[in-house]
Amino acid sequence: MCFRYFVLHLFGLSSALLLTLDTVLHLTQAGGLCQTQSCQAVGEYVRFGETGLLILGAAFFWCLWLLFFLATRLNRPLIWHLAVLILLAALAFDGGLLGYQFVGLGLPCWLCIGVGVALFANLFSLAWVRQMWMIAFIGVVVWAGGFAANSTLNVAPQNHEPPDLQKAAFVSKPAQPVSSDQDYYLFFSLNCGHCLEVLANLSMSAPHEVNWHLCSLDGSAKGLRKLAWIREQAAKGEDPFAMTVKSKQDKKQIAQEVPGAVRTAVSRAKDFFASQGYRGVPVLVVREGRSKEVVLTGARSIARFLMERKVIDEWVHPQRQQAG
Repeated sequence: MCFRYFVLHLFGLSSALLLTLDTVLHLTQAGGLCQTQSCQAVGEYVRFGETGLLILGAAFFWCLWLLFFLATRLNRPLIWHLAVLILLAALAFDGGLLGYQFVGLGLPCWLCIGVGVALFANLFSLAWVRQMWMIAFIGVVVWAGGFAANSTLNVAPQNHEPPDLQKAAFVSKPAQPVSSDQDYYLFFSLNCGHCLEVLANLSMSAPHEVNWHLCSLDGSAKGLRKLAWIREQAAKGEDPFAMTVKSKQDKKQIAQEVPGAVRTAVSRAKDFFASQGYRGVPVLVVREGRSKEVVLTGARSIARFLMERKVIDEWVHPQRQQAG
């Protein structure tokens, strides 16, 4: 039994320590254990933000390990039952979250996958200690139920008119040198490498003979402050494309306050994005006059379209740019 207790504590304490480490790294703005674009983008879709989700997860694993510690010391059935209950609740939560990420967003987050693995490791070790494999079976079913539920739901509203696209831009750049009736709306995220490629190319090929409107999906506190800084620089005459690239490359480029207009624009951009059923950025919505609309998804299709329309003359990929 002592070896089983050791395994139980090993999984419980390791899970708490690793997620705490990742939380500290985020709070100190030193990145995190997972540096992929998917992990960063998924955090934008959580109501209380990526850091809030990490704090909640770390607190859960510490509570779970504390229950393991007390249960192995006191051997009270009530404590064991509490550990089982909160573990099953966490599995339901994790299954629902991963179901939305994998199917709804199409953005698998490796950190969340790791948390799921940690939950199952704790589940099976608990079932082994208690010699109750039905607990493991119930946990798998609960997780699968949560995953299936959010995989089959369509979260985009279907019975309401989509928000006004014109109000989804936090900053715009009118056509130069003459006015135009062509409006290009670029939906992007500061955590998306492909979006950065599009923005970098647009900054190198300015000016443009179309009206550009930047619509961001970055709803985190840090993201909003960066968007506010970009808006401030654009008001001073700077190129918003170049400023967006600069804000991504330089972490110090953030505003002290976030205007309400920026928050509102991001909220409307998210609503429009969800209402149209878009699943990933970058997305370019082109409106020519009042009747024609074209929607392009992905950096490659956007690049091909912009070059065909002579909006840009050349498309530079990040690898080539760094090599040059």
